[in-house]
Amino acid sequence: MKFLMTIILSIATIYALILLLVFFFSDKLMFAPPARTYVKTTEHSSFDYGGKSQLTCIFLKAENPRGNIFYCHGNGEDLGMIYPFLNALRKFGYNVFSYDYAGYGYSDEKPSEKKLYKSAESAWKFAQEKYGFAPTNTFLMGFSLGSAVALHTSTLDENWRGVIITGGIAKGTLTILPVNIVPWKILDNVSKIRKLKAPLLLLHGTKDSIVAPRNAKLNFNSAKCKKKLVMFEGFNHNDVFSSPKFWDEVEKFLKEQ
Repeated sequence: MKFLMTIILSIATIYALILLLVFFFSDKLMFAPPARTYVKTTEHSSFDYGGKSQLTCIFLKAENPRGNIFYCHGNGEDLGMIYPFLNALRKFGYNVFSYDYAGYGYSDEKPSEKKLYKSAESAWKFAQEKYGFAPTNTFLMGFSLGSAVALHTSTLDENWRGVIITGGIAKGTLTILPVNIVPWKILDNVSKIRKLKAPLLLLHGTKDSIVAPRNAKLNFNSAKCKKKLVMFEGFNHNDVFSSPKFWDEVEKFLKEQ
């Protein structure tokens, strides 16, 4: 009995240490902004979000636009790195708006989950006021960490034209662990997806080593809206965009809504 109690106490101690580590260092573990890869051009603007520094955004205008795309990028990215991708989206005939979060691009702040969502709210407000975006003519689109940002934005209204999530997180801990061992919410997309009413497209690689495929399946099963899950056989996290099928699925979804 004494031996058993020792094992139980050891496990409890290890678990408590893990929780303390996650609680105090989760932001450092979650966020990895790259060194800035771009300089501002006439396509860029800045907006206030309530922090110490302004955030930078980009607007790519399409000819005879069919609507708008509000794009939220991944963790190790900034507006310079994703410019070719944004331009490819514009070629589908949609105005494209994207932005760097607090701690990314020209922002010299330390990133955090709270600032991530605050960045999204301010960016959406700016896109509405500056470029005339409205939920009914806008697709929300997010990749990896950006899935949390796009889905947070989705809670600001119900009438989105559609939501596209690539390599999306279900819950922060489930990116690397098979079970959620943390008793508080970290990048909790599942609770937001359950409330989503707009059409949803989920895209994920079957070999994703950064955000495990179980995240896509949990997000899909949690959604109660019109939904579609496409798994890209043999693709990892960052290379799904290189699949022709990826672009076919995105174009088809945009046209159908």
